[in-house]
Amino acid sequence: MSASEATENPEGVQYVLDILHKRQRDLESLNWIAAEVGRHLQHRLQESHAFLREAEWQLVGSAAEHLAVSEADDKDLVFTLGPPYTPQFFSAVYMGSGQYQLKWNKCYWNGRHPPHLTSNNYLVVTSLRKQAYDCINSALKNAHISRMKVIKVMLWKQAVRVVLRDASTTKKHVVDVILQIGGGQWNNMQGLTKWGNLPPQLQDVITSLETAGQSAVSFGLHGPAGTSSLIVTTSYSVLEREFFLEHGRSGMKLLLQVMVDQLQKGALEGYPDLDADLFWQKTEEQCQYIAKVVQNVMLTLIPNYMANYL
Repeated sequence: MSASEATENPEGVQYVLDILHKRQRDLESLNWIAAEVGRHLQHRLQESHAFLREAEWQLVGSAAEHLAVSEADDKDLVFTLGPPYTPQFFSAVYMGSGQYQLKWNKCYWNGRHPPHLTSNNYLVVTSLRKQAYDCINSALKNAHISRMKVIKVMLWKQAVRVVLRDASTTKKHVVDVILQIGGGQWNNMQGLTKWGNLPPQLQDVITSLETAGQSAVSFGLHGPAGTSSLIVTTSYSVLEREFFLEHGRSGMKLLLQVMVDQLQKGALEGYPDLDADLFWQKTEEQCQYIAKVVQNVMLTLIPNYMANYL
């Protein structure tokens, strides 16, 4: 923060910001644990699991975005699958509300079709997910990573949750491994906000990612409960991280304004997915509680300093 920015803040707000920034630095230092898990897992997968040999990992979540406020905040790893689960081999078929099916485009992998296909060439996501989980469990179960031991590997919501215990302090740490399939170019995918309707700041980040050969949008292997075994859902973990790292508090204000605009229209939709339910993992009671919290924040905070308080 520059000196001019600091002088613009009331004394009490600046005090809170200083404490928050120090706490964030302390919490972000724990990212080394997630990074160690990522390196260990990638090494083991390259040794013994050809299926995930070309998967690449990245740190994501609030700690990686410099937004952590507690030890329970996200220490996540995204593992993006390599061939044959890439846009080269599969085309995304839009099913509505941030959901897609992936259809094999008849591009052969090592002379054969990819595993886990239906008779009409759609990817059976649940089958792929089961194989991936088995590989990760095998690579991590009872593993010793740095001074920690893996004591549990389990499916948890949209991730494979890894619980580790520090040998010297007996403290437990949790790292979530999120499996994804890279999507295609933004302008070639249905179901996304049109390019011209995206804020210029977001366009810049998407362009940077795609120029570097990465996908700004990916597909998570866990869909809403009760959906078809063929369904994947959009994920923007990497885009979100790059957006916040590049724009900091300006990025938070931009997204808050999107939220305010949607609330004023009587809905809170997924963005940039079209007509998506942002809270598909939440119960009705949880949604109502979150709505009340947001309303209280908007009613009680001085608008000019809302981003600082959050």
